[in-house]
Amino acid sequence: MRKEFPKDGGRSVLLGGKLINNSILRIIPNHAFISWMKAYSAVEDWKEAGFDYVPIEPILRASACDDGRDVKVYAGVLGVSVENYLEMYTNKEFHESVQKQVKSIQKTLENMGIVHGHNYTNKNFCVLHERTPKGEIDWTKPPRVYCIDFDQATSS
Repeated sequence: MRKEFPKDGGRSVLLGGKLINNSILRIIPNHAFISWMKAYSAVEDWKEAGFDYVPIEPILRASACDDGRDVKVYAGVLGVSVENYLEMYTNKEFHESVQKQVKSIQKTLENMGIVHGHNYTNKNFCVLHERTPKGEIDWTKPPRVYCIDFDQATSS
């Protein structure tokens, strides 16, 4: 079962079956995919910015659409948006860490020559908590922040 949800820019479809809660299909323009791929593959840039992971929505698989203008991108589903996270009753100590990560991601993308294309609201970032060896959320560490939704991105 697939469920398309409304948004600006490209199309996004939540996938069902075995991929439920694990993968989303985004149909985006070629230029946006190139920018997303540039950000996602810039491991050294992210290390230099202080990240021990790539804080970009993970690309699982991609293929050209029949129209030749768009790309089908299967991406990993992350946690709640930063906007929702900051409104939740969570460890307020981690709010500052989350907000710093957002600013660092924005600055690093800018330094890479990537324009996200959205007006950088906290809806364009998601959090993902680290897990303990038993698979439970590790509440002793702030969540990792990821930038998502590259359907309007451009790069130089």
